[in-house]
Amino acid sequence: MSEIQLFFITDITNLVFAYEHPLNEEWENKLLIKNHYTYINDKLLRYLADSLEWVNFSVDEKDVVYQGLDFEGVNTLYPNQITSFKKLILAWIALFENANQTFDLNRFNQPQTFDKSTVLTQLYQLVEFCQIVENNPNKCLVHIGL
Repeated sequence: MSEIQLFFITDITNLVFAYEHPLNEEWENKLLIKNHYTYINDKLLRYLADSLEWVNFSVDEKDVVYQGLDFEGVNTLYPNQITSFKKLILAWIALFENANQTFDLNRFNQPQTFDKSTVLTQLYQLVEFCQIVENNPNKCLVHIGL
C-alpha cells in the first residue's frame, strides 16, 4: 500500500488539540468533520512539491508562516492563505485531465504509475475543501504528513 498524506477541514479552535495529541481514534473523533477529510498519495504530493513551495503554510501558530509543505509535519491553511493553494491545485487538475487513464510520473528517477480518476478525485476533493474554508472564516484546512 502506498503511503498517504491526510488533509482535513476543522474548526480553527480545535487546532491546539491537533498539535498536542498523537493521531488516534480520540483525535479523529474530535477533529475530523464528517466527510471533510481525504487522503492523498504521498508520491503524488511529492511530485507537486516544487510548486507547493509557492504556497504559504502555517505551522503550529497562525503567525508562523513557511513557504512550502512540510511533508512530515502538521501544516495549516487559514482562510486568508487558502486561495493560492486552491489555484495551484486547479492548475494541476487542468494538466492531469489531459493524461491517459493510467500514467507515470517520474520524480528523482523513480517512476510511479497513477490512475487518472483517482488522482482527479483526490484533487477535486482538495478544491472543495478550499472552497469551504474560503467561505467559513472559522474553518481551516490541515495537512498531517507522514
